Amino acid sequence: MTNTPNQPLKYTDEDIARYKRLHAPAHTADELRAFFDQCERTQLDPWSRQIYTVKRPAYINGQSVERAMTQVSIDGLRLQAERSGRYQGQNGPWWCGSDGQWVDVWL
Repeated sequence: MTNTPNQPLKYTDEDIARYKRLHAPAHTADELRAFFDQCERTQLDPWSRQIYTVKRPAYINGQSVERAMTQVSIDGLRLQAERSGRYQGQNGPWWCGSDGQWVDVWL
């Protein structure tokens, strides 16, 4: 069984404006529309911290400019893996004590 939304995720102009106010004030309208288009395509939710938009420096013709980039969180990647139907879960995290024994709690 795969984990898919009951309805496709769709974002309104108000959703985008609110996200800009709260999380991405330096992003342009085009950058945010492209980001939310990616959210809809991948069915990942920025409000659930599955996907982010960030500004990073890029060098174009020797000039440093900021570019908006989409970044998927570990939660988003796990959700995509689960949706594939092939995700086998995970174990851990584990820590190794001075005695060489691996345990699931930090002692």
